[in-house]
Amino acid sequence: MRRRRSKQQILSLEPQELDADGWSIEQMNERGPELARQRLRMRSVQSRLLTCEQAFLKERYVPAAMDALRLCLDHDLPLPDWLGKVVWANLVTVYAKSRNAKQYEAKTRWRAEQLDRWGTVREFRDRAPELTQIAEEQIDSEDEDHPLYNFDARWDHIFEQAAHALKTQWPEVSSHAVRDSYRKVQAAFDAGEGHKFYVAEFGVKKSTKKS
Repeated sequence: MRRRRSKQQILSLEPQELDADGWSIEQMNERGPELARQRLRMRSVQSRLLTCEQAFLKERYVPAAMDALRLCLDHDLPLPDWLGKVVWANLVTVYAKSRNAKQYEAKTRWRAEQLDRWGTVREFRDRAPELTQIAEEQIDSEDEDHPLYNFDARWDHIFEQAAHALKTQWPEVSSHAVRDSYRKVQAAFDAGEGHKFYVAEFGVKKSTKKS
């Protein structure tokens, strides 16, 4: 015996009023007045950002770029492409000034040296069994210039060993300097302050020598 199919109610599709972002005005009202206010504020911010962009790009009015940056910071917005390029160009200009460039390059070299000293000690300690075996089996007793010559990874010898290995890159380095750098960098990492020894790629002069 056949079952009768129940007649499903056909909903009538009525046109809905949409806002500029494609949201139904009625839905926005249902989701709360606060959401509606937030969307209106963001629309106002976006409109102002567009005005700032035109004022800067077409009229070269620099204060407009500053206003745009402030808007992005205040409203936690990503920088528009045009504004990111402006910020980058200005930072490069500041860096390129002779006095600033020398200062920043000196800081970068100092950070790199501290990190190299710390890294060499860590590597020697972490790979002690492997490096000890290499030193015993592969390093000639007369090869005093080799980084692993007379290798000893015990703490009372490790800093002198690291200083010896770093001589090719940092000729003036001493075991005491390596020890001080290691302790300083390790303390920063332990305290969650590794940023103190971050080495920026920007501005670092890369060697053009071929090995």
